[in-house]
Amino acid sequence: MSEDTGTGSDPTIEADAFRQILHRETARIVANRLSESPSSGYRTWENLSREERSNITGWVELVFIAQIEAYGPALHLAGVQANVE
Repeated sequence: MSEDTGTGSDPTIEADAFRQILHRETARIVANRLSESPSSGYRTWENLSREERSNITGWVELVFIAQIEAYGPALHLAGVQANVE
């Protein structure tokens, strides 16, 4: 992500684009790891349909959002004091 140099670059759009790339790449890695076990029945990312790839990427996005939401409660359950300044 580059700094906004006044050339019309929007850091929010760049962050969103990076997040999409991160989610898609994470989904690819997950699919490939699942396919490594011969008995798993999962196929590699390259052998998945566009819809299957989209579904896995959606699950990755859901987990990403859920982790953000769970962070505070998890700290509380672990007995960790969060510094909020």
